[in-house]
Amino acid sequence: MRRTVEAARAIGLRLLTLYAFSSDNWQRPRPEVSALFSLLSAYLRDEAGRLAERGIRLSVLGRRDRLPASLAAEIESAVVDQLRGLLRAPEIIIATWRAARLLDGGITEAEVREALLNLDPVWDELFPAEQTRIIQLLVERVEVHPDGLNLKLRVDGL
Repeated sequence: MRRTVEAARAIGLRLLTLYAFSSDNWQRPRPEVSALFSLLSAYLRDEAGRLAERGIRLSVLGRRDRLPASLAAEIESAVVDQLRGLLRAPEIIIATWRAARLLDGGITEAEVREALLNLDPVWDELFPAEQTRIIQLLVERVEVHPDGLNLKLRVDGL
């Protein structure tokens, strides 16, 4: 899969869809289903960070509610990592600052940048339910593809 993703990137392909698990796979024997999920889990562990560093987005299409809890957690971790990167992007910082000025005209761009860049300590203090709620407010859609994670943010969530 890595060679396919790298080749697609090398030729400038902007979107590559690879199917890791289709709805038909639920009909397979339980050990096969578990093996497929183990492969996806191993891929996420080995590749998600590298993909994010290279700007390759990972997207999940389909129902995540039927996934094993550990795999869902790995996907959520990849989503949070990409969300952290997005919140540090200059255009998001500026858009957030502009929106914040409507509520507090005295807030500076530097204060907003500092808050977004230092989100991790606050995030780590939140209960999982609070983290989930924030993600639901900020993220409209998550698409996980073998070539990356794609987050569609709710503009009004910022």
